[in-house]
Amino acid sequence: MGFTDTLNDGSWSMDDYYKHVFEEFDANKNGELDSKELEAALTKLGKKVSFADLDTDGDGKISLEEFKMLALMVETHNHSIYKQPLMSKCADLME
Repeated sequence: MGFTDTLNDGSWSMDDYYKHVFEEFDANKNGELDSKELEAALTKLGKKVSFADLDTDGDGKISLEEFKMLALMVETHNHSIYKQPLMSKCADLME
């Protein structure tokens, strides 16, 4: 996957984790989410956000940076997205 151990301790940064989650939802692996991929992500996360709200540049696609805004809308570290097994590697939550 190409994650960088920015802390040199075997853990991931939150950016690495968000990239991993983004890649899980990017079904066609083109580096962006279309409306169907975003709908699947929102359903899994239990969030109701419009595509237009996240597509801040209006290009009809959701980039990783735009996807990170969704993470800010998810309740602080109590949501199931933060309870996935890979979160144990994320040092940002261990503090």
